[in-house]
Amino acid sequence: MKLTILLVILAIFILSPLSLFLYKKGSFGHTDGARSSCAGYVYEHGTLVHNGTNFLLDIADTEGKRTCGLSYRKEIKENEGMIFIFEYDDRFGIWMKDMNFPIDILWLDKEFQVLDFVSHADPDSYPRVFLPREEAHYVVELSSGAVVHNKVSLSTRFSFFRE
Repeated sequence: MKLTILLVILAIFILSPLSLFLYKKGSFGHTDGARSSCAGYVYEHGTLVHNGTNFLLDIADTEGKRTCGLSYRKEIKENEGMIFIFEYDDRFGIWMKDMNFPIDILWLDKEFQVLDFVSHADPDSYPRVFLPREEAHYVVELSSGAVVHNKVSLSTRFSFFRE
């Protein structure tokens, strides 16, 4: 009996912090749940492809996920990011609120062609809002340097595969 009680207490002691960690952990190292209402989101993933380079993206396809974006995350890896999927075309603005690292921002049309981009948007630029020159259907945030490293330019066309 004592052994059973001890095992139950031990299981609670080990599993409680683990379940809390798993609940707070989002995609790609998003772990600051105490500071962010964004931690509870579970993201689907997609792959954006250009010239043989695959970018693994979290999909932000709800208002809440789009509002959170990459805020509060500690980092993203070189070929990771987020795609914001909208129901309509517009000049969607992006700001660097609560960001911890610089990013490249791309605005794409419905065919995933680049309409505009910003290289190395810095967290210190907040509250500046980055706006595209024309209406877009998607916004993609990638690790800073991805645009230059992958020779992305206006009219570059990507392929996108939702997983």
